[in-house]
Amino acid sequence: MCCASAKVLFLAALLVMWTPGASAFTFIEIWSAPIPTPGQMIAGDLDSDGYVDAVLAARKADEVWWLKNTGATQTGGFESSTFTFDEPAGIAVADFNGDSKLDVLVCGWGYDSGHGLLGIYWNDGSGIQQSSRTTYASNVRMCMSADAADMNGDGHIDFLLPIHSWGSKDGILLFVNDGSNEPDFTEYQITTSPGVDVKAAHLDPDGAVDFAAPYHDYDTLWWYKNGGESTPSFTATTVTSNANFALHLKIGDIDGDGTNDLVLVSPWDSTLRVFLNDGSENPQFDSEVVVSIKTEASSVRGIEICDLDGDGNLEMIWATSEGTFVFQATSTNPLAFSEILIDSRSSAYPLCLDANLDGSNDVLLQVEGDDSWELSLMIQAAPTPLPTSPPSKIPVLVECMDDQDCPSDKTCKCADADQQRKNLRHLLFGQLGPCHCIKTEA
Repeated sequence: MCCASAKVLFLAALLVMWTPGASAFTFIEIWSAPIPTPGQMIAGDLDSDGYVDAVLAARKADEVWWLKNTGATQTGGFESSTFTFDEPAGIAVADFNGDSKLDVLVCGWGYDSGHGLLGIYWNDGSGIQQSSRTTYASNVRMCMSADAADMNGDGHIDFLLPIHSWGSKDGILLFVNDGSNEPDFTEYQITTSPGVDVKAAHLDPDGAVDFAAPYHDYDTLWWYKNGGESTPSFTATTVTSNANFALHLKIGDIDGDGTNDLVLVSPWDSTLRVFLNDGSENPQFDSEVVVSIKTEASSVRGIEICDLDGDGNLEMIWATSEGTFVFQATSTNPLAFSEILIDSRSSAYPLCLDANLDGSNDVLLQVEGDDSWELSLMIQAAPTPLPTSPPSKIPVLVECMDDQDCPSDKTCKCADADQQRKNLRHLLFGQLGPCHCIKTEA
């Protein structure tokens, strides 16, 4: 892995107008390194050293990358170990054998080879190795993602795969863990429509883990209520039939009401759709909030949700060919968002993690150069909270050329464009012109 590269991408906070609970973000790139190709990433402390690592599925390079966090809180960065795998696409991190260590599940795309591998890298406590992989199947062709959870309530971690092979294996496959030290998995085909993504979460209040899945061939999003039996059974409900090539799905409490909502990205029309959970025993997701990106983005390459500013509310991070954007809630009733550009480079598959253990989430990006890709660790400086209530009185500012234009108790102060961007006061108080009469300090 290449040496660290310290570059300050944002010298000052990105400024947004006052909104309840909003914050100004400052991201600084403290490390970067080349990667062969972009791919899905997931976070987890694989070597139990207290620092959050990442795993990258570099599909076009036929490699799985373990990105070990070096623990350097100031310079940051990761050291890589690479493992060969036929077109890795979906990844999940979980303790599959009950030894309290995080293992890594990988499923393969298999388009070129005609078959898709499914394997688990077992963690011996120091991380994962090429030799630690057990291959479970070679017929899950065109697996696009993966998620892990205890789906039958027996205390053992199972996993879900979406398959999109245009064949008999199409749909959402559930693999149920038998709970042994070297587990075997029983396969159940839950759906038969070609799947592109799947996410497991509690969507109703019954305590069983449900899941949701988009089907881009049919422009639909469905959620599946878990019946709670030891032999899994699910009841399917349509969330939307107007998803316009639905592709990327995330689940989280976006409106802060204590229930999990569904976040769906449709790359073809550059829209992000939030389907709000009504919290009922058999929840409905009828309340839909459509967020259209203001900056034209020809390609959406992944989303992430996490709390970036520490206020307890989730932000949505959108990676596109035109940059990386944060959508921050400006109100919850009705739900509305502001759009904040945090990096102007073409990007893919953002990942939230507290890389330097300072208590705030950072962002690991995959950014595109002219002919290459690289990882970019964007750590977050302490966010600057905006006021929780607007100023009681907005001062009227008088423009001036020199002190003669101002009352006796004020002087003519000027700020160049760079200074205006750095100083939040200029935005909050309407001080946008080059020179204004400012009260003289005693």
